[in-house]
Amino acid sequence: MTSSNIWQLMEELRQGRTTSLELVETYVQNISAANSKLNAISQLRLDEARREAEASDAARARGQALGALAGIPCTVKEAFHVAGLRSTAGAKHLEDNLVEEDAPVVAKLKHAGAIVLGKTNIPAMTADWQTYNDIFGITRNPWNMDCTAGGSSGGSAVAVASNMTAFDIGSDLCGCLRIPAHFCGVYAHRPSYGLTSVRGHIPGDPASVVEPDLCVSGPLARSARDLTLIMQVMLDPWIEAPEFKPAVDRERPLRVLVWLEAPAHKTDSVMREHIKEMLGRIEPTAHVELVYGAPAEFDLDEIIDLTMVLTGRLMSTASSPIGRMASAVNALGLKLFNSKDKRADYAWSIAKGQIGADRVDRDRAEVNERVNAFFDRFDLLVMPVAPVCAFEHDFRPSNKRTFDVDGRPIAYNELMVWNALASVFGLPSTIIPLGTGDNGLPVGIQAIAKRFNDITSLDFAERVEAVLPASPAPKEFLL
Repeated sequence: MTSSNIWQLMEELRQGRTTSLELVETYVQNISAANSKLNAISQLRLDEARREAEASDAARARGQALGALAGIPCTVKEAFHVAGLRSTAGAKHLEDNLVEEDAPVVAKLKHAGAIVLGKTNIPAMTADWQTYNDIFGITRNPWNMDCTAGGSSGGSAVAVASNMTAFDIGSDLCGCLRIPAHFCGVYAHRPSYGLTSVRGHIPGDPASVVEPDLCVSGPLARSARDLTLIMQVMLDPWIEAPEFKPAVDRERPLRVLVWLEAPAHKTDSVMREHIKEMLGRIEPTAHVELVYGAPAEFDLDEIIDLTMVLTGRLMSTASSPIGRMASAVNALGLKLFNSKDKRADYAWSIAKGQIGADRVDRDRAEVNERVNAFFDRFDLLVMPVAPVCAFEHDFRPSNKRTFDVDGRPIAYNELMVWNALASVFGLPSTIIPLGTGDNGLPVGIQAIAKRFNDITSLDFAERVEAVLPASPAPKEFLL
């Protein structure tokens, strides 16, 4: 089996040309061959997976009604609870944290008949845009093993890209799902906030019935069409939301604004030109109208300011009084050193917690009105996922890390910039691979739609895929 899409595997199962058990064994073979090099898979549950595959095959043979993902092997991010496996969050103090109950999103996968093979690697407490920890080690990019896979869903993206799984479920706060998909050349979808659950996830209170701000769960796959199928299974709206309809009116072209750089937030010029070239190929046949420029209604910096405050407020919920006091001291030190350092806003928000929340929420609502006004003019906003393609592993303290953009060192936190918009306003963002650049590394874009218009960004991904099929991973990982 080469790199197959879910819908292709499902057809093979329906036609009797393969079985779920055969698929499981094929992915086990791929894991055995690739994981020692890439280290994407953190834990396995193969005995259970084989039993579940056999039961799925028997039910199919009896003609029983089957779930939407019946017999399809998959993996899930280490941060999610999977019954019978440890939930470590990649942190040593949780190394022996065996759980007995599935996270809601995992339970939905199993209910739909998917076969969970195991879990995929993350940074400790999901707190990095690279993937390594003291329990499971470093996850490497299949396109260049000297390069990062991104994070925090880095193991997820590598497992999908290297054909160790049919699909994976990751999570996203501010790029945690999207950056790995871009770095590893796979499709991914950050759903509208409120459509999927991120409960049963560490960080977070696994026993909580409340969904945290900014965070969502979402799928990674090798096909845009697969994303829509998985989303229909994952849907678990916990707020009032429009019906998720897997169909779009294609009588009129999609109007798309392409925003690839900002004055204070540069992106790699070679990567930008590659994106423009690829989008130029799709415009004549994909029934889209592309306009290049920046939105008139809002700018990146005001959204970044909101992101720092809101993420700090979210982190404060897990901070002790001593921890919040330390954050206040840290904020003061950062401001004294550099009055424009936005990390100080983040640290101060951790210290304040809910103090001043009303003002922040009012600011957020005001900008959100302008974001909605933008989407009255355009169906989609296409943006970079990161300023660069995957860069070499960097294990220095995060405040010391940089990467190069056109020969200039750029602060590590710039990885957040192009991901802030969808996070702050709960917008759907679909990651679409556009092949590889001159450096041999994948290049992706994110297509962002109005909140709850997930199907618009997913449909755009399918239009792009029809013209520019995603590149498979390097041949050594296609077994």
